[in-house]
Amino acid sequence: MGDLPAVEAGGILGFIFYYYLSGIIIHKFLEHLPKLYCCTPITFQRRVDIWLDQFKERRRQRRKFTRRNKFIVRTRMKYGMWGIIILTPILLSIPLGAFLGKKYYERKRRFLPLMIFSIFLWGIISFILFYKFPSIFR
Repeated sequence: MGDLPAVEAGGILGFIFYYYLSGIIIHKFLEHLPKLYCCTPITFQRRVDIWLDQFKERRRQRRKFTRRNKFIVRTRMKYGMWGIIILTPILLSIPLGAFLGKKYYERKRRFLPLMIFSIFLWGIISFILFYKFPSIFR
């Protein structure tokens, strides 16, 4: 039972590290994107411009509301932040959950404490399962 606090601390500290690192990366990337574009070779700029034009054209021609689109929007609206909070420690990875949380829920003050609680809770649940039933997971 001595490993549980180390596992919990590692998960929580890892999440906090990646959460703030993601914020720095996102903001610096958006800040330096125009400078990077100007410094790239002309041929690369032309390819990017052609790709953006094609992307915009395809987006305009696409049907707006299909069943699939409605399902995706409903799912995102229904599970959004809670889906990330519940799935990150066990199915998604800590860095991916931190990046998604920082990108989409940075302004929600409850996200960080709820994610830390989720990591703590999933750590206890998984530790109990592996400790009580080790033969199932071999």
